[in-house]
Amino acid sequence: MIDKGYHPKPWREAIGVVLRKPNNDSRRDYSMPKSYRVIALLNCLGKIAEKIMASRLSYLAETTNLLYPDQIGGRARKSAIDAALSLTHDIQLARNKGLKSSALLLDIKGAFDHVSKNRLLNICQQLGLPLSICEWILSFLSDRFIRLAFDGESTDKIEIETGIPQGSPVSPILFLIYIRFLFEEIDADKRELKLSIPSYADDLTILASSNDLDTNCQILQKIARKMIEWGSYNNIEFDKEKMELIHFYKGRYTEDETRYTVQISDTIIIKPKTEVRWLGIWFDRTLSFKPHIDKVLAKANRVYNQIARLANCGKGLSFQAMRQLYQACVTSIADYGVPVWWKGQRHYLERF
Repeated sequence: MIDKGYHPKPWREAIGVVLRKPNNDSRRDYSMPKSYRVIALLNCLGKIAEKIMASRLSYLAETTNLLYPDQIGGRARKSAIDAALSLTHDIQLARNKGLKSSALLLDIKGAFDHVSKNRLLNICQQLGLPLSICEWILSFLSDRFIRLAFDGESTDKIEIETGIPQGSPVSPILFLIYIRFLFEEIDADKRELKLSIPSYADDLTILASSNDLDTNCQILQKIARKMIEWGSYNNIEFDKEKMELIHFYKGRYTEDETRYTVQISDTIIIKPKTEVRWLGIWFDRTLSFKPHIDKVLAKANRVYNQIARLANCGKGLSFQAMRQLYQACVTSIADYGVPVWWKGQRHYLERF
């Protein structure tokens, strides 16, 4: 069926489970729709076919120019840590040359929900994908139906005309193909201005380095406006509330730094912060990663204290079960991001 470019209709029906987004931000308001995400529960046989197609596209991504080199998410043997390492490397490289770096963090709003079927097919044809794959993508995205389920209730079946299902194995790489020409749009500027744009799925960072922060802000402003303009023509919207700016340089922090801002529009001005969170890792302006270590250890300790009560000698979990629970819930939190910040600092070992 895949080689024939056909995805059966029963496999295009899904149950959309409405889930709360994690409460990582104390300002999150669960009375607002944007505080929830819809995960599509799909047919198991259909997901096997989608996984096969995702594997084929991933192979093409590594052997051809299907994806832009800076696109990391959704690719084989690459993770969010690789994107964070890329950003850290570029900042340190600029610092070694005596330059100051500034990073503007962007997030694509409702990434999967706004993918246009016709636009995606047009991009696939421009990239020279085989006809059978293009026909399969057309079949996969046509005549899709979903029933929303929330709090024990469900809606009637409704048709979906825009977007790709969040929960499908093939959706991440289809989205990367969809935004592939976003990077092409600024490729000439990237070479001229010596920019780097590490990205992971819908999380993008524009990194500019020069001798002063004012020049960095002008570069970031130019590139950000160009990306937003491209997005408006391709049904892509950047979340203004999640745009963040940080300057990386040595030396003591001064209030004078706050005047180096990036003006996205007449009404949106992004002010710099001393620390930002990107892909689960906290970056501070000196790249000490101390805020990240403090936060992950505090979170790991909270989880540890919550599961400690299950270790009752008489009626608690077995040693093997507690060890498995500890590795899954505590170690995974404390160790996240270690490849990015670990440089053999012995003073951190005691805390861990």
